[in-house]
Amino acid sequence: MAGLEDALFIIGSGGHARVIYEVAHILGMTPYLICANMETHGFNCVVEDEIIHDKSVRSPKKLICGIGSVSDTQARWMAIQKYSAESWEFMSIIHP
Repeated sequence: MAGLEDALFIIGSGGHARVIYEVAHILGMTPYLICANMETHGFNCVVEDEIIHDKSVRSPKKLICGIGSVSDTQARWMAIQKYSAESWEFMSIIHP
């Protein structure tokens, strides 16, 4: 996947992930949602199976967990464990 060397990847495609996407865009980053499919509604998106093992993208890859949680954090925790095992670098961003 050419052109993704400096991208910021965001796990998820829901509301929390889209807010992170917008903040990253405001900060001048190139964000991509990691999605289960390509229905993105105008957001840059990559399919998880394609990106997680892509050796053409530098490692560690920049990542933010965009899975929100209300009461059950299991999905969030499982995603963090999965990507941690793949040498992803978790980041934080702050809205200016």
